[in-house]
Amino acid sequence: MKSKARKPPPAGASQQLDDTLTALFQFAPDAMLLVDAGGGIVRLSAHAEAMFGYTLDELADKKIEVLIPARFRPQHVKHRAHYAKEPHRRVMGAGLELAARRKDGTEFPVDIMLSPLETPGGRCVITTVRDITERKLAEQLLKEAHAELEDRVRARTSELAEANETLRRDAAQHRAIIDAQREIARHDQDVTISMTMVARRTQELTRASGVAIDLIEKDELVMRVATGMAAGQGHTPAQNMLRV
Repeated sequence: MKSKARKPPPAGASQQLDDTLTALFQFAPDAMLLVDAGGGIVRLSAHAEAMFGYTLDELADKKIEVLIPARFRPQHVKHRAHYAKEPHRRVMGAGLELAARRKDGTEFPVDIMLSPLETPGGRCVITTVRDITERKLAEQLLKEAHAELEDRVRARTSELAEANETLRRDAAQHRAIIDAQREIARHDQDVTISMTMVARRTQELTRASGVAIDLIEKDELVMRVATGMAAGQGHTPAQNMLRV
């Protein structure tokens, strides 16, 4: 079966395509470039000129890689060759961080859309470039705000846990004091038993190594009660010993 020869474009088709591209490049909200099958830059919009700092005359006969940071160029050439084999409309570098390079050498993050286009001179690719610097900045600020919020939540959670633990200890101590008061009240008729209980409970509540209590009346020692280390040291002052 003989293959059909491609029919030449109708008269005026080239001019019609040129007019369409001119209108498209003039009114498109994003920067646009027309790139031939070999990666050469054929046309660029005014928005693209402003974005990259080049004029079309400066980019004539230049490869698209001139607008890409040098470290990415070898890989981009491979991607371009692969795309030329199976051209289709797609977002370039989906899921990747893409960067472009201005004439002055500065770099900026971009989103890129590729769209194949058949022209009388052969297949080309319309490359749409969007500067996403502001979006990236907003994402970074949002990320930092989220991280700061998480830090505050963790700090607040820790504070609440510490406050709850303090309340729990205070409540336990208050219960112990009330229990001690009730126990002492049951023996309020016996001074020796009451003072001994007071000394023991005081040692428990204060976690002292010993407690000594002197009952003095008119500068005279009436009774002395001691617990723990205080009882074993004859009331000699010692570290962590409470004397009342």
